[in-house]
Amino acid sequence: MPFEMMLRIYFPQNLHALSDPMAEEPLYDSKAMRRFTGMELEDDRTPDRTTTLNFRHLLERNGLTEAVFAEVNGHLADKGMKL
Repeated sequence: MPFEMMLRIYFPQNLHALSDPMAEEPLYDSKAMRRFTGMELEDDRTPDRTTTLNFRHLLERNGLTEAVFAEVNGHLADKGMKL
Protein backbone atom coordinates (compact mmCIF):
# COMPACT_ATOMS: atom_id res chain seq x y z
CA MET A 1 0.00 0.00 0.00
CA PRO A 2 1.50 3.38 -0.96
CA PHE A 3 2.54 5.52 2.01
CA GLU A 4 0.78 8.60 0.62
CA MET A 5 -2.50 6.72 0.29
CA MET A 6 -2.26 5.48 3.87
CA LEU A 7 -1.61 9.03 5.09
CA ARG A 8 -4.71 10.20 3.25
CA ILE A 9 -6.68 7.65 5.25
CA TYR A 10 -4.89 8.47 8.50
CA PHE A 11 -5.62 12.22 8.44
CA PRO A 12 -9.43 12.03 8.38
CA GLN A 13 -9.30 9.11 10.80
CA ASN A 14 -7.31 11.18 13.27
CA LEU A 15 -9.17 14.45 12.75
CA HIS A 16 -12.57 12.84 13.24
CA ALA A 17 -11.44 10.38 15.95
CA LEU A 18 -12.52 7.37 13.89
CA SER A 19 -11.78 3.83 14.97
CA ASP A 20 -9.97 1.61 12.47
CA PRO A 21 -13.23 -0.06 11.34
CA MET A 22 -14.88 3.36 11.03
CA ALA A 23 -11.94 4.60 8.93
CA GLU A 24 -12.47 1.68 6.54
CA GLU A 25 -16.17 2.30 5.87
CA PRO A 26 -15.83 5.64 4.02
CA LEU A 27 -13.47 4.00 1.55
CA TYR A 28 -16.49 2.04 0.30
CA ASP A 29 -19.30 4.48 1.10
CA SER A 30 -17.91 7.90 0.19
CA LYS A 31 -16.97 9.00 -3.29
CA ALA A 32 -15.26 12.07 -1.76
CA MET A 33 -13.08 9.86 0.46
CA ARG A 34 -12.13 7.61 -2.45
CA ARG A 35 -11.26 10.69 -4.51
CA PHE A 36 -9.19 12.11 -1.62
CA THR A 37 -7.26 8.86 -1.19
CA GLY A 38 -6.97 8.19 -4.92
CA MET A 39 -8.75 4.84 -4.69
CA GLU A 40 -11.49 3.27 -6.75
CA LEU A 41 -14.11 0.73 -5.68
CA GLU A 42 -12.68 -1.80 -8.11
CA ASP A 43 -9.23 -1.27 -6.62
CA ASP A 44 -8.10 -4.44 -4.89
CA ARG A 45 -5.54 -2.38 -2.94
CA THR A 46 -8.22 -0.94 -0.65
CA PRO A 47 -6.80 -1.39 2.85
CA ASP A 48 -8.83 -3.11 5.52
CA ARG A 49 -9.00 -2.11 9.18
CA THR A 50 -5.96 -4.22 10.06
CA THR A 51 -3.83 -2.43 7.50
CA THR A 52 -5.02 0.92 8.85
CA LEU A 53 -4.27 -0.21 12.40
CA ASN A 54 -0.77 -1.40 11.45
CA PHE A 55 -0.01 1.87 9.65
CA ARG A 56 -1.17 3.94 12.62
CA HIS A 57 0.95 1.83 14.98
CA LEU A 58 3.95 2.22 12.66
CA LEU A 59 3.64 6.01 12.85
CA GLU A 60 3.19 5.91 16.62
CA ARG A 61 6.12 3.52 17.23
CA ASN A 62 8.44 5.77 15.29
CA GLY A 63 7.21 9.02 16.82
CA LEU A 64 6.00 10.31 13.46
CA THR A 65 2.46 11.38 14.26
CA GLU A 66 3.44 14.78 15.63
CA ALA A 67 6.02 15.32 12.89
CA VAL A 68 3.52 14.51 10.13
CA PHE A 69 0.90 16.91 11.48
CA ALA A 70 3.51 19.62 12.07
CA GLU A 71 4.59 19.32 8.44
CA VAL A 72 1.01 19.49 7.16
CA ASN A 73 0.19 22.45 9.41
CA GLY A 74 3.34 24.24 8.20
CA HIS A 75 2.35 23.66 4.58
CA LEU A 76 -1.17 24.94 5.23
CA ALA A 77 0.14 27.98 7.13
CA ASP A 78 2.29 28.86 4.11
CA LYS A 79 -0.93 28.99 2.12
CA GLY A 80 -2.77 31.03 4.74
CA MET A 81 -4.85 28.11 5.99
CA LYS A 82 -5.05 26.18 9.22
CA LEU A 83 -6.46 22.89 10.33
